[in-house]
Amino acid sequence: MDRTATRSLPGRRRAGPGRLYAAWWLAALRGLRRGELAGLRWTDVDLQTAELTVTQQRVHADGQVVAGRRRAPPAAH
Repeated sequence: MDRTATRSLPGRRRAGPGRLYAAWWLAALRGLRRGELAGLRWTDVDLQTAELTVTQQRVHADGQVVAGRRRAPPAAH
């Protein structure tokens, strides 16, 4: 079973102040966790449909940053 979560993004907006504005916005309003934010890639973003697909996360383990599959099941909408 594929454990990806697809979340709809509201209309694309111009980023506000600060280079991490988009990351804070995703975390606060879309419920992304820190590891999910760190694991995002441009291939996870579909600007045509305004959707973001979370497929991996990055975590700090044993002194290294490790990328891995997202373990949490997709949230119900």
